[in-house]
Amino acid sequence: MFKKELRKFYKSKRSSLTNKQIEALSLSLANMVLKLDIWECSNYHIFFPIEKNNDDIKWFTLFRNLTMTGYYTSKVGIKELGYKGNTPNVWDGVPQDVLDQYGLSYDQDWLAKCVDQTKRNDVAEWDDQGNLVT
Repeated sequence: MFKKELRKFYKSKRSSLTNKQIEALSLSLANMVLKLDIWECSNYHIFFPIEKNNDDIKWFTLFRNLTMTGYYTSKVGIKELGYKGNTPNVWDGVPQDVLDQYGLSYDQDWLAKCVDQTKRNDVAEWDDQGNLVT
């Protein structure tokens, strides 16, 4: 069957269900989704009827977003992302090949003040005109 035929077929099946049956099936679907090994797959294809303000699409989208948010804010998810938290890091500026690509370059005085790793722990200071001093 093609998508259009599948949508029509399942829409007719759904119209014969009561709200209680729809809720039970939705819960069943949610429980099946929870058992999927989603961390191994890059995408899923799920058919929903396309209608304005469709509650199924909203529910699935909310469920998916909450699941992903829950996972990637958990200890395991944060570890997978490699998130280090609000810690200072070393930044050597925009890579030279990118600067060359756009015909840009750093001002050498600014570069010496801002990217010199020996001054990593120095606190920046500005003069009254807003110019970087250190």
